[in-house]
Amino acid sequence: VILLVRRLSVRWLVPFLCIQLLIGSIALYQQATTKPATIRLAQAITGLPASATIFTDEEERQFLMARPDATIVPIGSVSKWRAEPKSQEVYLTGRLLKRLRAADVPIEVTEVFRFTSDPRFEPEDAEARLYRMILR
Repeated sequence: VILLVRRLSVRWLVPFLCIQLLIGSIALYQQATTKPATIRLAQAITGLPASATIFTDEEERQFLMARPDATIVPIGSVSKWRAEPKSQEVYLTGRLLKRLRAADVPIEVTEVFRFTSDPRFEPEDAEARLYRMILR
C-alpha cells in the first residue's frame, strides 16, 4: 500500500484520500447511530406479556437488562430443552431455533420479531429473531 501511495501523483492522491475519508465517515456514522440487532430485540421483548417465557441461546444478559422481571431460560443443550416445562406463552430466539432444528427437534413456530444490523460491524449478531412456539 505504501508503495502504491508513493507512486501516485498529488493530483491522484488528494481525491483518493477524500474518497477514503468519505467512506470512513459514513461507516463510522452508521455504526454510531444504529443499535445492534440483539439490543433492538432485547428492547422489543418489553412488549411481550408478563406470562411469557423466553428460551434463549446466548442473549440472556441483554434480555435481563431490558426486562429484569421476564422469565428468561438459557438453553445449553437439547436435553435441557426437552426437560424444561413449557408455559402457554413460549418464545425462543433464532439461534436456539436453528440449533434445535439441527438436532431434528420437531417444533412449530411463528416469527414475531426480526432485526438486522450491518454484518461489517456485527459479524456474529447481524440478525436477531424471536419466534413464538405454536403449542398443540
